[in-house]
Formats: sequence, structure tokens, C-alpha cells
Amino acid sequence: MIFTDHTQLILSSDDKLVLYIGKNNERTVYPLLTALEDEDVEMSKRLKYTREILAHMMISQQQKEKKL
Repeated sequence: MIFTDHTQLILSSDDKLVLYIGKNNERTVYPLLTALEDEDVEMSKRLKYTREILAHMMISQQQKEKKL
């Protein structure tokens, strides 16, 4: 996910990692299971937002499949 302030959040399901590229282009890797517990408030907010978007997409897809 690329945000309007050019920060990025990259999720790796294979490695179960979150890569966060911050405003100053600094890169930080977090384990997926504990990323929301990290003290980096900006990354946590973006990860929660990304999680909400993915959940919404999955629910929408399931509803479409039920209609078929």
C-alpha cells in the first residue's frame, strides 16, 4: 500500500513480515504477528488501515460470490 505522503507498507504473507518505508525513506521490518504492538504509531495506524481495506475487499468478494 502506498500512501499519499509516499510512505509504504508492504506485507509478505510468505515470510509473515511487514516492511514499512517511512517519510524519510527509512525502512523497517516487523514480524506480522507483533507489528501492531510496536511503538511506531504511524506504522501502526497505516497497518490498521490496510487491514480494514483488506477485510472490506474480502467481504465484498464473498458477497459477490454469494449472488452468483
